[in-house]
Amino acid sequence: MKTISKCLLVLFVFLGTLSFAQQYYDVQWKKIAEGYKNGEFKSSLPLILEIQKKAIKDNNAPQLIKSLKAEFGIYKETHDDTKNDYASAFFRKIKETETQLKNNDLLFFKILEIEFFEEYFNRTRYEIQNRTNTAEGTIFEIETWTKLDYKNYYTQKFAELLLLDAKLKNVKLEFYKEALGENADYDYYPTLYDWKLKKNIDFLNNQAVFTKDELVANRADIKSLYENLISFNKGNPQLYFQHQKLMFENNIKTDDKFLQKQIDIVNSPENGEYKILIVKSIAQELQQKSEFKEAIRWIEKIKAEYPNSKLLSNLVYLENTIKQPFVGVFYEE
Repeated sequence: MKTISKCLLVLFVFLGTLSFAQQYYDVQWKKIAEGYKNGEFKSSLPLILEIQKKAIKDNNAPQLIKSLKAEFGIYKETHDDTKNDYASAFFRKIKETETQLKNNDLLFFKILEIEFFEEYFNRTRYEIQNRTNTAEGTIFEIETWTKLDYKNYYTQKFAELLLLDAKLKNVKLEFYKEALGENADYDYYPTLYDWKLKKNIDFLNNQAVFTKDELVANRADIKSLYENLISFNKGNPQLYFQHQKLMFENNIKTDDKFLQKQIDIVNSPENGEYKILIVKSIAQELQQKSEFKEAIRWIEKIKAEYPNSKLLSNLVYLENTIKQPFVGVFYEE
């Protein structure tokens, strides 16, 4: 009995410590959010750096990652880099952080690194595209990187992650949602494997990195990655990636059967609320063809199938515009 009592005491102390630590993070992030509202980005940086230090001490990977994203966000908002070395210093910190993480946290962070580079590339791509492609830059000289440096970096990172696919498939992305921030699309990426493949697709489809001929050559790989995502998943994620693949192919070349293919997905035996968003696309296309009754029929059908879904709010405005068309009358003198 004494042993059990001691174990319970240790458990209560541990849970109390976790609760206190989480309360600290919640309070600090609330202060930072208030600063953002007032446009005080730079003044929030000391609080963010404090969170980083505590997260390292607490071995709290989600909070550490969230604070790094917030720090980089301030850099993007303020563009305060008079010495032209902030990015190098930040990515040096990224590399140092990677050495402090283990197991699933490390796997997550390896993919997140790609997102940091994506954001930096998108912000400075016009400068990057005007540089001569030498492909000699190191990560600590990122301010001088060329487009070829980025292409080589991405290619190397995805090659490394390919070797980790078996592990990535077993790590739920949901655990890291707090670090990622609010984004409904994450609901369709159950694992780190799904998230990594989506990052890979975005890279292969990046018009700022690849030439027109390279983009055409990449299409086969993109379709293959979508097929992997579809076969690996069930329910909402599978429906989501089926629809994404369909839209990707339709963007390459307008498909006369695009409407029917969307209908086929909705009529498939796979269940999932994402069908509501596919029906929205179907109804919009029917509306453009002036097939209003058929559009309403699809909306009413999907509402009956998923009456309690939060996604139904996406159909409200569309349904109202179809049922109550607006007529504008303009007078010209």
